[in-house]
Amino acid sequence: YKKSLFFKINFSLEKIYKSIEIEWVMNFQFYIEKLSELDKCKEFQKAEPTAFPCSGFFIFDYDGKNDQQHIDFYLKDKNKMVSFKLESGELVPLEYMGTAAPSEIDLELDLDFDAVRELIEKRMVEEKAAKSMKKVIFSLQRKDNQHFLLGTVFFGVFGLVKTTICVEEMKIINFEKMNLMDLIKIKKKDD
Repeated sequence: YKKSLFFKINFSLEKIYKSIEIEWVMNFQFYIEKLSELDKCKEFQKAEPTAFPCSGFFIFDYDGKNDQQHIDFYLKDKNKMVSFKLESGELVPLEYMGTAAPSEIDLELDLDFDAVRELIEKRMVEEKAAKSMKKVIFSLQRKDNQHFLLGTVFFGVFGLVKTTICVEEMKIINFEKMNLMDLIKIKKKDD
């Protein structure tokens, strides 16, 4: 009986802690503060003073523990990109295929990922898609002086939604329901 009671109390505390942690890390500024505290980032900024932040990559895994946050920088003198993996503190070189420099993202951006989640969930109800998200993948980019979240939302086993959200307006620009099977082309074997 004592073990059972301890397990219930421990589980409840863990659940409370996890919900508090999720509330805290869903703000973009939290990730920017985490980035600015990295010694590797400070060293990088000294070594590459002309580099600027050009994109962000975020995975929110609501069922598992595979959350990831990356902030990418463009080195305009070298026409290269690097990414800071905030979950591990690693600095990783990226392959840049573009010919023009990407736009700089604003690190002072007011972006609340909880508000984005609510916006998507509301639209999913309107579109009669599933109600619970399993995993969300976002790419933060800037175009024409506006920031956009390009996202893929996974729900259920095979369901997904591709979406584009204008961050400044907090408005969904594009919302497309899909089924994972729609993306798989089945070729028939020639007889």
